[in-house]
Amino acid sequence: MNRELGWIASGCFALALLNGCASAPEGSSGAAQAPQMKVYELADVQVIPKVAYAVAPQYPFTLPTHGIHAEVILWAVVHADGSVAEVSVESSTNDEFNQSAIDAVKQWKFLPALRNDVPVACRIRVPVEFNKPRPKSR
Repeated sequence: MNRELGWIASGCFALALLNGCASAPEGSSGAAQAPQMKVYELADVQVIPKVAYAVAPQYPFTLPTHGIHAEVILWAVVHADGSVAEVSVESSTNDEFNQSAIDAVKQWKFLPALRNDVPVACRIRVPVEFNKPRPKSR
């Protein structure tokens, strides 16, 4: 069974593939901290998160017409309510695009992963692609 979800958009938009989930570190370093929520692996959920709402990343204003193509690979946790948190960069072809990719993905909403028909948190890999902005129509 193919467990990848593809989402493609044009222009300066994102390409997001849910390649899987990974466990978050477990345990707490002190009694005063709240216990960490369990973050499941893809193999441990019956339904993977699906993009419900996506915001296009902004092409960095410092590179408006240079025609630079970039891809930023992010890790993000999709919470049981579909919100996104704990976004970090795995790799990037151009660091000038990292913050724009992070800012956009933090605004995305998902249908959450399900485990035993209960929404759960899941860590996903999200590639975000940037293409040269299209000229504005006159």
